[in-house]
Amino acid sequence: RATQRTASSEADNANLLSSASGPGGVAAADHLPPFFHYGITVGLWGTSTIIAMVTSDLGLVLSLTGAIAASVVAYMLPAAVFWKADEKELRASWVVAKEQSGLRDRLYTVRDTIFVAALFLFGFCLIILGTLSAILLE
Repeated sequence: RATQRTASSEADNANLLSSASGPGGVAAADHLPPFFHYGITVGLWGTSTIIAMVTSDLGLVLSLTGAIAASVVAYMLPAAVFWKADEKELRASWVVAKEQSGLRDRLYTVRDTIFVAALFLFGFCLIILGTLSAILLE
């Protein structure tokens, strides 16, 4: 009897979770309210329109877009995805590293975290350098 109750309560919990989640299994609370969605959309559209009206040289706009988008897609996005996918393991490696005695052992334990942070920082530096070079060389 107890096993049947446990199985039925687990099935009820699974049904409740599946009905509360939206498209792609994401909970409805994780979605932006329509006000924020439309606000962000109109803000991006307005910013694009203002830049297009003010700028007479399309080369500058394309240079800035390329400097930002290329760095984000090539360096920052993969680092962010790797961090999010292995977040628990990366945080656990710091706990393990605190218990180790040698610097070499500590660095070896947290090498993935250091690599992800360095890759993200490198992408951010490239955004700044690319933006500066696009503005100064125009």
